[in-house]
Amino acid sequence: MARGQITADITVKVTQGVDGAYKFEYSGQFAQPNGDLNFAAGVARKNAVKIVFGIANGSIDGIQFKSNNNANDGPYWIVEKSKVGADGCPQGPYMGDQFSGIATTAGGRQMHVINKNDDGKKYRYMLRFDLNGVTVVHDPDNDNGKG
Repeated sequence: MARGQITADITVKVTQGVDGAYKFEYSGQFAQPNGDLNFAAGVARKNAVKIVFGIANGSIDGIQFKSNNNANDGPYWIVEKSKVGADGCPQGPYMGDQFSGIATTAGGRQMHVINKNDDGKKYRYMLRFDLNGVTVVHDPDNDNGKG
């Protein structure tokens, strides 16, 4: 059977507590509230996945995904979880062919990426936002299926 492609629409609500810490709450098929994604089961398991992240209503005014005009400072960094930096985070833009087509759209309110989803690996991804010139990041996990 030929592999197809499905779309995973995921929203992330970004708020800031009185302590100044940013809080992230995710929703959508395949997403846990903490942002972890599971494409290793169900319909996603044997398909490529176009992941469409959108900033949810009620998020901090002015927050948007970083522009993908500069690959070294783009909106989406990802690395195999076994290769994260000492701080547990991706250290730079993705290098490889499992993820492609990273693009920011809708005036920075959406970002999408294509995941081949066929290697059975676990990844740590980082969404990177711009808030009035300040970079805000969050880095959950992504489980891939094995096509």
